[in-house]
Amino acid sequence: IINATLIVFFLLPILSVNTFAATSSFSVSNPGKKNTGETFSVNINVSGSEAYNAVTANVSFSNLTYVSVSANSEWTGVSGPTRSGNTISFSGAKLGGSFSGSKRVLTVTFKAPNTAGTSSISASGTIALADGAGTKVNGSSGSTSVTIQTPPPPTPTVVSEPTVTSSTH
Repeated sequence: IINATLIVFFLLPILSVNTFAATSSFSVSNPGKKNTGETFSVNINVSGSEAYNAVTANVSFSNLTYVSVSANSEWTGVSGPTRSGNTISFSGAKLGGSFSGSKRVLTVTFKAPNTAGTSSISASGTIALADGAGTKVNGSSGSTSVTIQTPPPPTPTVVSEPTVTSSTH
């Protein structure tokens, strides 16, 4: 009976199901309305309910011209960012530490098209928990729409004619 009790005692933690529900989500900052041809940047953020030390992010966009992307310098073990068509991919790790809560992953710069309309940007991915096992948690995706508008015409400048005065005339 003692041997059976010891086996159950040691195996129970291994066989038990992990019941915590870590969550993560990705978000895209909303740049608001933009004028045709205007260049603007958005931040891609990740948030985790538990401490995490790695992230994989995928950013998709439509009806925009890609200009550049930069990763947050706090992500030290970095792969990417790379771009293929209208998708940007990035993997990063916090070596020797972890994050909790929300953290900026990327800043992406786009140029609005030369015609009015709607553009979209979305982000998704996973985080790895800082739990010693690197447990992966799929993040809920985030997205935003950008309204591209034709800028109003410039206001004309009214120039008045000069007034000439002279004491001899």
